[in-house]
Amino acid sequence: MTCGSDLVLGPAADGGYYLIGVKARQATLFAGMPWGTETVFAATRRQARRLGLRTHVLSPTFDVDEGEDLDRLRALIARGAVDLRHTARVLSRVACGRP
Repeated sequence: MTCGSDLVLGPAADGGYYLIGVKARQATLFAGMPWGTETVFAATRRQARRLGLRTHVLSPTFDVDEGEDLDRLRALIARGAVDLRHTARVLSRVACGRP
């Protein structure tokens, strides 16, 4: 884990997150989370504070949970804006019904 943290979160631009990392199982951390909303990241941070978890927050970026997000990721890879070789290899084999 990063910097002795119990929890690492990567916030997404839509209010969710693109990454969750936990040092140990947290049975109550995600209980009652407003999944699929623009407040899930903030709610997770509040719950982590209540539980006394040391949280490290990464730089925000976008997540991939819609077709348009996948198109954006493919475009970034094609332009060489990100180095995601393994992801590019998988995407080249899986069209997901998209050109």
